[in-house]
Amino acid sequence: MLHAIKKGYGLALSPKMSLAIRLAVALIGGYILSAGLGLLTSTIIGGTEREMRTIVHFVFFLYYAISIMTFVAINSLYRSVWIALGTNVVAWGCWWLLGGQTV
Repeated sequence: MLHAIKKGYGLALSPKMSLAIRLAVALIGGYILSAGLGLLTSTIIGGTEREMRTIVHFVFFLYYAISIMTFVAINSLYRSVWIALGTNVVAWGCWWLLGGQTV
């Protein structure tokens, strides 16, 4: 069990559990992030309701693929979690400050 203790964090995680949590962060955090970025992009671009729906759907899949690759590529579990939380806070905060239009 001593081999699994991270220095400085005091939290014991096996490598398999760390990978499972990183994948969960990538899938769930990336989904929420891409939804926020899609709505933010449609709010910035504007247009009719049909155009905004198309933009949100297209941009969502683009952002989702990029966010999953990014969160999985980050080697540290803690860094991945904090980057996912930070980017979600920034994306949803900007969307809320711009008026928070939904499609």
